Amino acid sequence: MMNISFCQTDPLNTVIVNSADDIALFQTETHGLVDKTTTVNRIIPKVEDFQESTKINWGTLTFNLPQVHYRGRELRTSEF
Repeated sequence: MMNISFCQTDPLNTVIVNSADDIALFQTETHGLVDKTTTVNRIIPKVEDFQESTKINWGTLTFNLPQVHYRGRELRTSEF
C-alpha cells in the first residue's frame, strides 16, 4: 500500500515520499520571479539520481495560462 507525503510544507519545493516504506519518489523545485517554473523530478532509487518528469510553467505575472510539459508534449493545465 502506498501513502504519499510531502517532506516540507511547501509542495512546490519538497520531496514526495511513500511514507509506508519511507522511499523518496519525486522532488519538486520551483524557480523564477516573473514566470515561475516547477520541475518535478522522479527519484531513481538506489542510484541517488533524478529523471525529469514534468515542468509546469505557471505564467504568474504574464498573460500566459499555466502550461505543463510532460513526455515531450506541451499541454494547458485544463488538458492535463
